[in-house]
Amino acid sequence: MKIRYIFCLFGAVILLTTIITKAQTMNSKDLTIAISAEITKTPNPSIKLKWDNYKNPKRYDVYRKAKSDLLWGNPIITLDSNATEWTDFNVKVGVPYEYQILGTGQKYVKPSATDSGYVDFTATGYILAGIEVLPNLSPGTCLLLVDSTMVDILTNEVNTLAADLQGDGWNVVEKSSPRAEKFDGDKVKLVKGIIADVYKENADLSSIILIGRVPVPYSGNLNPDGHPDHLGAWPADVYYGTINESAPWTDVSVNSTTASREENKNVPGDGKFDNTVLDDFVQVKFAVGRIDFYNMPLFYDSTKAYPEAELVRKYLVRDHLFRTNQLNVEWKGLIDDNFSAQSYPEAFAASAWRAFSNFFPADSVQNIDYISTLSQHTYLWSYGCGGGTYTSAGGIGASTDMQKNNIQGIFTMLFGSYFGDWDNQNNFLRSPLASNPGALTIGWSGRPHWFLHRMNLGETIGSSLLLTQNNNNLFYPNIYYTAQYPQGVLYTTGTREVHIALLGDPTLKMFNNNVATPSNLQLSEMPNGHIQLSWNAPSQTGDFKYVVYRATQTNQTYQLITSAPIAETQFEDNFLYDGTLDYIVKAVEIENSRSGSFYASSNPIFANIKTTDVPNDNNNNEIAIFPNPTADYLTIQFQSYSTNSSIEILNLEGKIINSFTFNSAVNGSNNLIYNLNDYNNNKIGSGVYFVKISTGTEVILRKFIKY
Repeated sequence: MKIRYIFCLFGAVILLTTIITKAQTMNSKDLTIAISAEITKTPNPSIKLKWDNYKNPKRYDVYRKAKSDLLWGNPIITLDSNATEWTDFNVKVGVPYEYQILGTGQKYVKPSATDSGYVDFTATGYILAGIEVLPNLSPGTCLLLVDSTMVDILTNEVNTLAADLQGDGWNVVEKSSPRAEKFDGDKVKLVKGIIADVYKENADLSSIILIGRVPVPYSGNLNPDGHPDHLGAWPADVYYGTINESAPWTDVSVNSTTASREENKNVPGDGKFDNTVLDDFVQVKFAVGRIDFYNMPLFYDSTKAYPEAELVRKYLVRDHLFRTNQLNVEWKGLIDDNFSAQSYPEAFAASAWRAFSNFFPADSVQNIDYISTLSQHTYLWSYGCGGGTYTSAGGIGASTDMQKNNIQGIFTMLFGSYFGDWDNQNNFLRSPLASNPGALTIGWSGRPHWFLHRMNLGETIGSSLLLTQNNNNLFYPNIYYTAQYPQGVLYTTGTREVHIALLGDPTLKMFNNNVATPSNLQLSEMPNGHIQLSWNAPSQTGDFKYVVYRATQTNQTYQLITSAPIAETQFEDNFLYDGTLDYIVKAVEIENSRSGSFYASSNPIFANIKTTDVPNDNNNNEIAIFPNPTADYLTIQFQSYSTNSSIEILNLEGKIINSFTFNSAVNGSNNLIYNLNDYNNNKIGSGVYFVKISTGTEVILRKFIKY
């Protein structure tokens, strides 16, 4: 595999044409720190980080940040070469913390009988850890974009996928997509328009599953595998994951025609975009995954009327079986690293060692053969790399081997030349998906490295895709130090480039524990306008807690309304609303991993209730509010049986926007002129509001409309 290296020296881009000789016996594993976590909840919460010490680093710098932070800051502690653990006592239950450990030191290498010396380097490790963390159980909207020629053929399987997604908390939108077997820039833009329309209606759109031959975008002038005949536009599904307002995609400047494949050639006005690297300010918003078996005839069953669609059907059936915990999956990781002898300083397989050693105990991560193992075992994770062609990888095999040997793994990463450009006949990267029964997700990991550690605390593979696509040197592959570059060379080839993609379902998670489902959700409206929910606990035994979601007639996206899981089988929602309210209740149970603990959830139970108005307290005729509707003011009249009264003005969400407390006339009439202002003395907007009157002996609610 001929390559050129593009490295980043903490911001400076450098072109190197030679390999660091004395680094050539470094293994990928040497450049990773395998981190796991042990947690303590009581009496004082703590997270103990533990890692394997390969006796190479001379010091360990430990960093911590909130998951959403974009900077690490300074190390919170520096430890010496003997350290194998450190405990963080400054933690809270329910909060996830992200840690980075950089191990800087030297390794003695002996590339030949006459040559030896030390290599300076920094190994890297990452973990998202926490105690009883509640993952995002309401992840937003998932768009199922289905090839129009397969809509009728795959109705049952797509409906099953939609039901599975809804059970996982997703709001699901299904749309039909035009089909394009060859590149078609107009159809690519048409698909982008469909996505934009869905986003306008669903601001929480976060995942997109492309099913069938949805048009493939091409973009850039890149060749991350370093071959001159492979320079040009590559498939760029990331185009569908961005919004045009923040990421302008142009087709005016790139003029590249040296590539051997016609699809890689890119000239102005051909519908292929100029963008090679995403701008620093651009964040990929939607996790896009593709289930596409066009032009994979090696795997087609000629006895079927629609062999391409049958591969999609086969995939969706296996997707359902995995989601519902019906597959016998071995919790192991396989690494087939065929670059170790050549030892490229980028350490392609380090992404696997770094993640798998977080996911599994050391004896469950092995450097063994990819095809022979996965033809007999269903490993949860696998990684393979070797010098490649479009249909093979050195030391692993060819697409034909995938077809003959029935690959059974679930999550896979592969790396090698050429086949990362996946849109070609019998492509090697797509072959594990097409195999029978087949893998469920695949990414091309090496240029750049993928970062997968958040999945060990209940997140989706799509979150890892976005983490990798948006990684702007927040997460490091590894760092080398040389006489020429004493401050370190950070290997970032491919970072933020448009070829980073996921083949498969982006909403899949590692953990599919079948938490038992509650039943018999009942809703009733209380005299104060609140909604009382009650349900039955699952019939199975377990330490169950519950979470509650609500959607309204005007906002049909379910929102989590329990701030933390509750142990009771009832809940009072103080939300005031005029219209239909939809509710979901799920049971949750603690799931433990090598990153700590988090809540896994059951399938949901549903119910809805129509609230036509806030009750008028029919026994009380001693209150009046007028004019109603109103534009300028509201007169509030009421009888009080106490000297102390208060009036609160609430919006539809139940939030108090103004309040008044005063001495009221006992057994007499009280009048208040409300000028329709909030606490900041600003006029309230148009809409439905409530007057809540507390007289000391009773509480009365009335609705009014501001127009």
